[in-house]
Parts: sequence; C-alpha cells; structure tokens
Amino acid sequence: MNAVNFRNPVMLGLALLVLVILAAATFAVVPETRQAVVYRLGQPRRVVNPY
Repeated sequence: MNAVNFRNPVMLGLALLVLVILAAATFAVVPETRQAVVYRLGQPRRVVNPY
C-alpha cells in the first residue's frame, strides 16, 4: 500500500482494525486462579501461573 491509500478513512479504519486484532491475538491474560500452557509449533514451552 502506498501513502495515498491511508488518506481514505475506510482504509485507515481497516488498517487500524487489523493492528488491533493482531495485538489482541499476541497477548493472553490468565487469571491468578488458573494455569495456562504456552505452546509453540505444537510443543509446550512454558507454564503461566504454575501452582
């Protein structure tokens, strides 16, 4: 995309929406009363909130 496309409010809105979705998919919030296992490429990497 070039700079001209970002002058269009629809394109700017779509670009911001994509960035928000990517940011939300990057982070996970785990409550203190729960555990979570982080997998990377099908292999367990670490445990969040281990008991």
